[in-house]
Amino acid sequence: MFDESAPRRVVPRWRSSWVTATTPEAKSNKSGAAVDLTSALRLAEKEFRADSSVPIASELMFVAVQAKDYKLAQDAAHSILARKNEIKASSLIRSAERVLSGDMSSLPNVKNGDFIQAGRKLLLQNYNNPILLMDVAHALTANGQQKSAERFIRSALHLAPNNRFILRSAVRYYLHIGLKDYAHTLLIKSPLLGGDPWIQASEIAVSSVLGKTSKFVKGIDRLLQDAPVLAINHSELGSAIATVHMNSGSDKRAKKLFAKSLINPNENTVAQAEWAARRLGLVVSEKALQVPLSFEANSTHSYRSLEIEHSIEQAMYWMDDEPFASRPIGWLGYLHSINDDFEKAAEYHQRVIQLESAPSTVDLLNLNFSRIECGAFEDATAQLVELSRASDVGKHSAHLFANAGALSYATGDIEGGRELYQRAIDAAKSRSETNTEALVRAFSARAAVKYGDLQRDEIVQKVMEYSSLHSNPGATHVLRRLVDKVSRDKLEATAKKKVAKQKLSWDSVTNTLTIS
Repeated sequence: MFDESAPRRVVPRWRSSWVTATTPEAKSNKSGAAVDLTSALRLAEKEFRADSSVPIASELMFVAVQAKDYKLAQDAAHSILARKNEIKASSLIRSAERVLSGDMSSLPNVKNGDFIQAGRKLLLQNYNNPILLMDVAHALTANGQQKSAERFIRSALHLAPNNRFILRSAVRYYLHIGLKDYAHTLLIKSPLLGGDPWIQASEIAVSSVLGKTSKFVKGIDRLLQDAPVLAINHSELGSAIATVHMNSGSDKRAKKLFAKSLINPNENTVAQAEWAARRLGLVVSEKALQVPLSFEANSTHSYRSLEIEHSIEQAMYWMDDEPFASRPIGWLGYLHSINDDFEKAAEYHQRVIQLESAPSTVDLLNLNFSRIECGAFEDATAQLVELSRASDVGKHSAHLFANAGALSYATGDIEGGRELYQRAIDAAKSRSETNTEALVRAFSARAAVKYGDLQRDEIVQKVMEYSSLHSNPGATHVLRRLVDKVSRDKLEATAKKKVAKQKLSWDSVTNTLTIS
């Protein structure tokens, strides 16, 4: 199972510095009270004039690119390339070559392991490069070495506490390792919070992670609601506040702000709107989905449109974009499950469990279901017994009974499987878990057909009737493999009708977004 209704917040993305340098976050230096990179740039230039070593030159190059001082960026790039024989970080050489060529739009990436090794060698020469420190921390975290990454994070924060890239990256790191309060403290104590909308968006999102409403919401909301258009440096901020409204039941205000945030969106804004689309009855337009790095939004949009193979492809890009995050990996496991590829599903669910310091019951149940479908009955049975004793099993009773039903069907107990799946349906219904109920019903029909249940036609018909009222893309994809073309067309039409309920579209003349 994958809980599509689980909260998603506009927490900051964490990428390497050269990828971040191509995004609106780096290119947008104007905020409510402008974030001025002049002092950081001049400090980096002063250090460079005194010591043009590779670490200092690389910091100046990246800061100058962010500040759009391309002359300084090219001076630093010249210095880096003059020492290219000393540098084993090929990515840094390629970045310098791109800067010299005048191409600031797509600085290259490297494999994490290669960058860790090269970055550490550079840091041995000079430890005072906060951007390089953060990049090494990112690569370590992507390799699962979170504890090793922390000392680099702390050093980067000490050296450049008021740098947007450093602060947002550190916040995302501390959220990743579960230190949510500390992540929030970093934001609250930052002098950037008063005027930088990217930092304000992060604070509002992290507050909601903590179950709180930021004190900034009310005042900023008034300004954004009155603004005819939101500039790109306010897109995440609008999206973060729209999410607060949606979670408090103010769907009308949420829709209005989501619409404004999508006029000049970044990929995080697009992903948030796509996540909210099912509840709010919205479809994010093709133009918004073309925003660079919008892999998450494209994957979920394709899923809701029943284009599962494309959804998987985009989820792979999303996983590569956020290699330390468990959400894209869990999403891939779910997609492969509904696509009947349980070996791959098991692989991804296992990776999620390895990433988490304390695996959740739902992650363990997902892996258990995949193992049942792969035929590992003995291990799956032992694990299912163990999971039945979990302290929070009551919240996941529908999932537990569904796994037990799948196991019973697979081991020849048809009647027991049917009864356990019915208990799973009843459990989901009692908790008003409509998405879970839809998936349980679809998988019960699949098991009935696969294992020759004599009541399979009746079971499939009941699931069809339910799906016509409570369409779920995953359930529809499972069910459409079991029925004839007429029934399949009807199922797909129902699902796609829900996707197309309302559409966000651009007026090319006024460059504004409308809800039709």
